[in-house]
Amino acid sequence: MPPVDEAKEEEARLWQAVEFRGAVDRADDAKVQELMEAGANPIYKMSDGSSWTVLMLAANSGSELLVEKLSRGGKMPKVDDKDPHGYQAIMLAALQGHAQIVAKLIEKGADKDAINEDGETPLMMAAAHGHKEVVSFLLDSGADPNLLDKNDMSAIKKAARWGHLDCIRELLPKVEDNPRQLKHCMIFGKFYGHEDIVAEMKRILEPVDDGVEGEEDAGPPPEN
Repeated sequence: MPPVDEAKEEEARLWQAVEFRGAVDRADDAKVQELMEAGANPIYKMSDGSSWTVLMLAANSGSELLVEKLSRGGKMPKVDDKDPHGYQAIMLAALQGHAQIVAKLIEKGADKDAINEDGETPLMMAAAHGHKEVVSFLLDSGADPNLLDKNDMSAIKKAARWGHLDCIRELLPKVEDNPRQLKHCMIFGKFYGHEDIVAEMKRILEPVDDGVEGEEDAGPPPEN
């Protein structure tokens, strides 16, 4: 029997992993299944710096079928695997607005209040990108709307900064009673031209006197 060429075998595993990751990224379930049956390793460690697991790729691409297939335990990625910046599959799904995948990952044990290296949560990410359905689902699942990232930004402040009034309205009944935070939302609205948010905050704050008059002319608060 000829000796095993380990380098050649490793090269074959590498290219199979590259093909497998590409199929997941394209949400090509048939190709993924074919490659798995051919022995593709879903937890193969790439040597080129690719740090997302195949589950993270599936969550980002929006394939609920592949998220289910690639999160079954055993020799599969874990739902709480992180990239070097602390991103997890649930965060990528929230960023892209994939509410059903967020739900599936929470069902599989993902942390609804997971944080990345900047202190951002899935709820903050969904609010910043205007994904109302994801915001609503996370709130109903018990995600904490009062958490702050490293720049003192909450989910509702991020929604205000980027002009997502529908997300603000989802968050308002859940956030702590904090007129100063709402004042900051109004400042963001004024500074970035979101007049609908300014009007909404004025309507809420009009009867409130919390000693922060004049802040609206001071420029925007720190933000991420």
